[in-house]
Amino acid sequence: METIKISLPESGREIPVRIDRKRMKNCRLKVHGDGIVSCSVPGRTSMSWILTFLKEKAGWVEKKLKEAEQRKERFADRPVCPQELTDGASVAFLGESLTLRIEKGNKNRAFQEGNVLFLFCREPENPDQVRKIFDLWWRKRGLEFLYHRTDQWYFSVKKYGIPYPRLFLRKMKSLWGSCSVTRNKITFNFYLLSQEADCIDYVVLHELIHFRYPNHSREFYAYLESLMPDWRERKNRLNQSS
Repeated sequence: METIKISLPESGREIPVRIDRKRMKNCRLKVHGDGIVSCSVPGRTSMSWILTFLKEKAGWVEKKLKEAEQRKERFADRPVCPQELTDGASVAFLGESLTLRIEKGNKNRAFQEGNVLFLFCREPENPDQVRKIFDLWWRKRGLEFLYHRTDQWYFSVKKYGIPYPRLFLRKMKSLWGSCSVTRNKITFNFYLLSQEADCIDYVVLHELIHFRYPNHSREFYAYLESLMPDWRERKNRLNQSS
């Protein structure tokens, strides 16, 4: 993998750009949420062309890097689905902050009371056991909510003879959701459940519409907008929190 450096026009700072050569027709420049900049190009693209292209886009890159940093600052104190589960930690579920209470119990189980999520474990000092109990609760409650919201939006594709899809949860790094038309299933990101309910609705509807339009065509977005006029605002909030 190649890396080249470019100078940002406003700050003068030099940053590395990762060059990924792929089997593709067009160039794609991306600023990731963690501040990494990558440029995907057709395999035989010359380095001189890439360098010229990146110099032209340096202003755009700097703008996106600033936005990524602002998002990081904005959500620095927001509770998330943590990698390490500890007693007293805050976890965001459906946009609400839940406080974890991890206690010893004769039976492994989890339940929610108000804004407190209780995890009773035979071995509360065992992080793997705590994680397993938490993940089981998260998946159960999450799928219940996702099926409920899918019920609400299924009308948008049912009238076209599209069968009700199967729903799955999986930990994904870059997608909030994906669908397989041939397998009649939608896979949602495990961490999507930390977002606000109306943002989750956007992902549900987005994936359902793909069963009618398996692309991002003009018709796809026209139908999305007819059903959810504020979808852009919901999508922006999701992107800001990612």
